Amino acid sequence: MPNAQSLEKGKKALLVVSNTGTGKTFQFLTLPGRKFIYMFDPSGLDTISGFDVTYEYFPPSSSVAIKKTKTGTAGPRVKGSPENSYRTFEEHAEKFLDNSLDPELYGYTGVQDFDCIAFDSTTSLEMLTMDYVLFINGRPDRIPEISDYMLVGDALLAIYRRFLNLPDKLIYITGHTDLAQDEVSKKILYQFDTRKQVRRLLPRFVSDYWAIVSSGGKFTLLTCPTKEYPDAKNSFGLPPSVDITIQGKPRVGDGIGKFFSKKGA
Repeated sequence: MPNAQSLEKGKKALLVVSNTGTGKTFQFLTLPGRKFIYMFDPSGLDTISGFDVTYEYFPPSSSVAIKKTKTGTAGPRVKGSPENSYRTFEEHAEKFLDNSLDPELYGYTGVQDFDCIAFDSTTSLEMLTMDYVLFINGRPDRIPEISDYMLVGDALLAIYRRFLNLPDKLIYITGHTDLAQDEVSKKILYQFDTRKQVRRLLPRFVSDYWAIVSSGGKFTLLTCPTKEYPDAKNSFGLPPSVDITIQGKPRVGDGIGKFFSKKGA
């Protein structure tokens, strides 16, 4: 009969959210092991430049034209393209998970070659996915409908669940926050800026859900539920707030990385 006393501590999956410019990508560089990042934010490329991090870049596609509105045409209609970044990302992710990528082309075969895998960020991945959902639904020039948002949320959860089920891998997911009003309490709080089902379910799938706040050049990690971040949690037994400020160039073991140098982490 299985007994929990024989269980070892499980693998880690981190969901780290914050406002823009508070170091979510920067902190990924402090984690130990071989690192791979799916980069969806253009600004993230500058952050990882010069560091030993393997990456694939899939920026959201967009048009400069104004899309057709519900009440009329405010600009020229723009046709979508099947060569969407999401489709390219999807094909890469499937082969990455199956360890079937061409090593001569990529320099690696898949997840077996890495210890840490990051998604930066959920916000931009959501935009990328919406582009593709509108395209396959034959409405690339239209405003998204409720059903489109539901499909996007389901797709994001499916992607993350596949990767979160990988054994012996550290998964690092970033997201942006926005001020919002709680539907029940009417209180103003910071909220993970993503689809409702992702905001509700993704925190349940990860081991740790943290927020980064900054003030006066100091960066603080919030690890436990607060009024502003009610869904935060941590499996490290950390204090409610931890200083993760990094002076100069990030090194493995700085910032968030220091939690993984401790026994049992």
